[in-house]
Amino acid sequence: MKEKSKLSKFYNDWGGLPVFGAGGLILLIVIWLIWSSRPGSTTNDEAFQLNSTYQDIPTNGTELGNADSPLTIWIHEDFQCSHCKTFSENIVKPLIDSYVRDGQVKLVFVNTPILGGESFNAATASFCAADQNLFWEYHNLLFLRQGQPNSGVYSLSNLENFADELVDAGLPLNTNLFSTCLNSEQEHDDLESATQLAIKNGFTGGTPYTLIGTYPISGVVNFVDIQQIIENQLE
Repeated sequence: MKEKSKLSKFYNDWGGLPVFGAGGLILLIVIWLIWSSRPGSTTNDEAFQLNSTYQDIPTNGTELGNADSPLTIWIHEDFQCSHCKTFSENIVKPLIDSYVRDGQVKLVFVNTPILGGESFNAATASFCAADQNLFWEYHNLLFLRQGQPNSGVYSLSNLENFADELVDAGLPLNTNLFSTCLNSEQEHDDLESATQLAIKNGFTGGTPYTLIGTYPISGVVNFVDIQQIIENQLE
Protein backbone atom coordinates (compact mmCIF):
# COMPACT_ATOMS: atom_id res chain seq x y z
CA MET A 1 0.00 0.00 0.00
CA LYS A 2 2.90 2.37 0.78
CA GLU A 3 4.36 1.82 -2.70
CA LYS A 4 1.02 2.54 -4.28
CA SER A 5 0.77 5.77 -2.28
CA LYS A 6 4.16 6.92 -3.56
CA LEU A 7 3.09 6.28 -7.14
CA SER A 8 -0.18 8.09 -6.59
CA LYS A 9 1.66 11.08 -5.10
CA PHE A 10 4.08 11.16 -8.04
CA TYR A 11 1.17 10.94 -10.48
CA ASN A 12 -0.76 13.76 -8.79
CA ASP A 13 2.29 15.98 -8.23
CA TRP A 14 3.08 15.92 -11.94
CA GLY A 15 -0.39 16.93 -13.01
CA GLY A 16 -2.43 13.76 -13.01
CA LEU A 17 -4.57 12.66 -15.93
CA PRO A 18 -4.42 15.87 -18.01
CA VAL A 19 -0.62 15.93 -18.12
CA PHE A 20 -0.02 12.21 -18.51
CA GLY A 21 -2.87 11.90 -21.00
CA ALA A 22 -1.45 14.71 -23.13
CA GLY A 23 2.00 13.17 -22.89
CA GLY A 24 0.68 9.83 -24.05
CA LEU A 25 -1.10 11.47 -26.97
CA ILE A 26 2.06 13.30 -28.02
CA LEU A 27 4.01 10.05 -27.86
CA LEU A 28 1.46 8.33 -30.09
CA ILE A 29 1.63 11.20 -32.58
CA VAL A 30 5.43 11.04 -32.68
CA ILE A 31 5.35 7.29 -33.24
CA TRP A 32 2.80 7.72 -36.03
CA LEU A 33 4.87 10.45 -37.71
CA ILE A 34 7.99 8.29 -37.61
CA TRP A 35 6.05 5.32 -38.99
CA SER A 36 4.25 7.24 -41.72
CA SER A 37 7.42 9.03 -42.89
CA ARG A 38 9.59 5.93 -43.11
CA PRO A 39 11.00 5.39 -46.65
CA GLY A 40 8.39 4.03 -48.98
CA SER A 41 5.46 4.09 -46.59
CA THR A 42 3.75 6.63 -48.79
CA THR A 43 4.07 7.27 -52.51
CA ASN A 44 6.51 9.91 -53.62
CA ASP A 45 5.05 13.06 -55.13
CA GLU A 46 7.29 13.36 -58.17
CA ALA A 47 5.16 14.45 -61.12
CA PHE A 48 4.46 11.79 -63.74
CA GLN A 49 5.39 12.98 -67.18
CA LEU A 50 4.83 11.39 -70.55
CA ASN A 51 7.86 10.88 -72.72
CA SER A 52 8.48 9.81 -76.27
CA THR A 53 9.87 6.38 -75.35
CA TYR A 54 6.94 4.45 -76.82
CA GLN A 55 6.08 6.84 -79.65
CA ASP A 56 5.47 5.03 -82.96
CA ILE A 57 6.33 1.62 -81.44
CA PRO A 58 3.63 -1.08 -81.78
CA THR A 59 2.19 -2.21 -78.45
CA ASN A 60 -0.06 -5.15 -77.69
CA GLY A 61 -0.92 -5.57 -74.01
CA THR A 62 2.38 -6.21 -72.24
CA GLU A 63 4.27 -6.59 -75.53
CA LEU A 64 6.30 -3.78 -77.04
CA GLY A 65 7.76 -3.84 -80.53
CA ASN A 66 7.06 -5.32 -83.93
CA ALA A 67 5.37 -8.71 -83.77
CA ASP A 68 7.76 -10.10 -86.41
CA SER A 69 10.95 -8.93 -84.67
CA PRO A 70 13.68 -11.59 -85.00
CA LEU A 71 14.39 -11.63 -81.24
CA THR A 72 12.07 -11.61 -78.23
CA ILE A 73 13.17 -10.59 -74.74
CA TRP A 74 10.96 -11.62 -71.83
CA ILE A 75 11.32 -9.43 -68.73
CA HIS A 76 10.05 -11.01 -65.50
CA GLU A 77 9.55 -8.42 -62.77
CA ASP A 78 7.65 -7.59 -59.59
CA PHE A 79 6.58 -3.94 -59.28
CA GLN A 80 7.58 -3.97 -55.58
CA CYS A 81 11.10 -5.20 -56.38
CA SER A 82 13.66 -2.39 -56.05
CA HIS A 83 16.13 -4.20 -58.35
CA CYS A 84 13.37 -4.42 -60.94
CA LYS A 85 12.96 -0.66 -60.80
CA THR A 86 16.70 -0.27 -61.34
CA PHE A 87 16.55 -2.71 -64.25
CA SER A 88 13.62 -0.83 -65.77
CA GLU A 89 15.38 2.52 -65.52
CA ASN A 90 18.88 1.44 -66.57
CA ILE A 91 18.24 -1.40 -69.01
CA VAL A 92 14.74 -1.29 -70.50
CA LYS A 93 14.87 2.23 -71.92
CA PRO A 94 18.25 1.69 -73.63
CA LEU A 95 16.87 -1.59 -75.02
CA ILE A 96 13.94 0.28 -76.51
CA ASP A 97 16.12 3.01 -78.00
CA SER A 98 18.77 0.63 -79.35
CA TYR A 99 16.82 -2.43 -80.49
CA VAL A 100 13.05 -2.22 -80.13
CA ARG A 101 12.43 0.98 -82.03
CA ASP A 102 14.16 -0.26 -85.18
CA GLY A 103 12.38 -3.62 -85.11
CA GLN A 104 15.24 -5.91 -84.07
CA VAL A 105 13.77 -6.84 -80.67
CA LYS A 106 10.33 -7.28 -79.16
CA LEU A 107 9.93 -6.91 -75.37
CA VAL A 108 7.41 -8.91 -73.37
CA PHE A 109 6.81 -7.98 -69.73
CA VAL A 110 5.92 -11.01 -67.62
CA ASN A 111 4.27 -10.10 -64.31
CA THR A 112 5.86 -12.16 -61.52
CA PRO A 113 4.28 -10.94 -58.24
CA ILE A 114 6.37 -12.70 -55.60
CA LEU A 115 6.62 -10.16 -52.77
CA GLY A 116 3.14 -10.25 -51.29
CA GLY A 117 -0.39 -8.98 -51.65
CA GLU A 118 0.44 -5.57 -53.04
CA SER A 119 2.54 -7.20 -55.76
CA PHE A 120 -0.63 -8.96 -56.91
CA ASN A 121 -2.53 -5.67 -56.68
CA ALA A 122 0.01 -3.90 -58.88
CA ALA A 123 0.18 -6.78 -61.35
CA THR A 124 -3.62 -6.80 -61.66
CA ALA A 125 -3.72 -3.04 -62.13
CA SER A 126 -1.06 -3.24 -64.84
CA PHE A 127 -3.11 -5.85 -66.67
CA CYS A 128 -6.19 -3.63 -66.36
CA ALA A 129 -4.15 -0.88 -68.04
CA ALA A 130 -2.93 -3.39 -70.62
CA ASP A 131 -6.56 -4.18 -71.47
CA GLN A 132 -6.70 -0.58 -72.76
CA ASN A 133 -3.25 -0.87 -74.38
CA LEU A 134 -1.69 1.49 -71.84
CA PHE A 135 0.42 -1.04 -69.97
CA TRP A 136 3.82 0.51 -70.57
CA GLU A 137 2.81 3.98 -69.41
CA TYR A 138 1.23 2.52 -66.27
CA HIS A 139 4.33 0.33 -65.84
CA ASN A 140 6.46 3.49 -65.71
CA LEU A 141 4.15 5.11 -63.18
CA LEU A 142 4.12 2.06 -60.91
CA PHE A 143 7.90 2.05 -60.72
CA LEU A 144 7.92 5.82 -60.20
CA ARG A 145 5.63 5.41 -57.18
CA GLN A 146 7.41 2.34 -55.77
CA GLY A 147 7.94 2.26 -51.99
CA GLN A 148 8.59 -0.29 -49.27
CA PRO A 149 6.90 -3.63 -50.05
CA ASN A 150 3.38 -4.03 -48.69
CA SER A 151 3.39 -0.64 -46.97
CA GLY A 152 0.20 0.59 -48.63
CA VAL A 153 1.77 2.14 -51.71
CA TYR A 154 -0.01 -0.30 -54.01
CA SER A 155 -3.35 -0.29 -52.23
CA LEU A 156 -6.35 -0.54 -54.56
CA SER A 157 -7.26 3.09 -53.90
CA ASN A 158 -3.74 4.28 -54.75
CA LEU A 159 -3.70 2.18 -57.90
CA GLU A 160 -6.92 3.88 -58.99
CA ASN A 161 -5.36 7.26 -58.22
CA PHE A 162 -2.42 6.30 -60.43
CA ALA A 163 -4.88 5.61 -63.24
CA ASP A 164 -6.24 9.13 -62.76
CA GLU A 165 -2.69 10.42 -63.16
CA LEU A 166 -2.51 8.85 -66.61
CA VAL A 167 -5.72 10.60 -67.56
CA ASP A 168 -4.40 13.89 -66.19
CA ALA A 169 -1.31 13.39 -68.36
CA GLY A 170 -3.54 13.18 -71.43
CA LEU A 171 -3.77 9.42 -71.97
CA PRO A 172 -7.12 7.93 -73.10
CA LEU A 173 -7.67 5.61 -70.13
CA ASN A 174 -11.27 4.80 -69.28
CA THR A 175 -11.15 4.96 -65.49
CA ASN A 176 -14.55 3.31 -65.06
CA LEU A 177 -13.42 0.23 -66.98
CA PHE A 178 -10.12 0.26 -65.12
CA SER A 179 -11.84 0.42 -61.72
CA THR A 180 -14.26 -2.38 -62.61
CA CYS A 181 -11.35 -4.55 -63.73
CA LEU A 182 -9.22 -3.78 -60.67
CA ASN A 183 -11.98 -4.38 -58.14
CA SER A 184 -13.38 -7.53 -59.72
CA GLU A 185 -13.67 -10.49 -57.38
CA GLN A 186 -12.28 -12.69 -60.15
CA GLU A 187 -8.54 -12.92 -60.74
CA HIS A 188 -7.46 -11.35 -64.02
CA ASP A 189 -7.01 -14.08 -66.62
CA ASP A 190 -3.57 -12.78 -67.58
CA LEU A 191 -2.19 -13.47 -64.09
CA GLU A 192 -2.47 -17.21 -64.62
CA SER A 193 -1.10 -16.89 -68.15
CA ALA A 194 1.89 -14.92 -66.83
CA THR A 195 2.57 -17.60 -64.22
CA GLN A 196 2.60 -20.32 -66.84
CA LEU A 197 4.82 -18.26 -69.13
CA ALA A 198 7.31 -17.58 -66.32
CA ILE A 199 7.58 -21.31 -65.60
CA LYS A 200 8.02 -22.05 -69.30
CA ASN A 201 10.79 -19.42 -69.49
CA GLY A 202 12.75 -21.02 -66.65
CA PHE A 203 11.89 -18.54 -63.89
CA THR A 204 12.89 -20.01 -60.53
CA GLY A 205 11.92 -17.32 -58.04
CA GLY A 206 14.13 -14.20 -58.17
CA THR A 207 13.41 -10.93 -59.92
CA PRO A 208 14.38 -9.41 -62.21
CA TYR A 209 14.78 -12.37 -64.50
CA THR A 210 15.34 -11.88 -68.21
CA LEU A 211 15.23 -14.35 -71.07
CA ILE A 212 16.96 -12.99 -74.16
CA GLY A 213 15.93 -15.37 -76.88
CA THR A 214 17.24 -18.57 -75.32
CA TYR A 215 19.74 -16.93 -72.94
CA PRO A 216 18.61 -16.49 -69.30
CA ILE A 217 19.88 -13.72 -67.00
CA SER A 218 19.11 -13.32 -63.30
CA GLY A 219 19.40 -9.98 -61.51
CA VAL A 220 20.60 -6.61 -62.71
CA VAL A 221 23.55 -6.63 -65.09
CA ASN A 222 25.32 -3.98 -67.15
CA PHE A 223 23.65 -2.91 -70.36
CA VAL A 224 26.82 -3.65 -72.33
CA ASP A 225 26.62 -7.28 -71.19
CA ILE A 226 23.01 -7.55 -72.35
CA GLN A 227 23.96 -5.82 -75.57
CA GLN A 228 26.58 -8.47 -76.29
CA ILE A 229 24.09 -11.26 -75.65
CA ILE A 230 21.58 -9.61 -77.98
CA GLU A 231 24.15 -9.25 -80.72
CA ASN A 232 25.08 -12.92 -80.36
CA GLN A 233 21.41 -13.96 -80.49
CA LEU A 234 20.79 -11.83 -83.57
CA GLU A 235 23.65 -13.38 -85.53
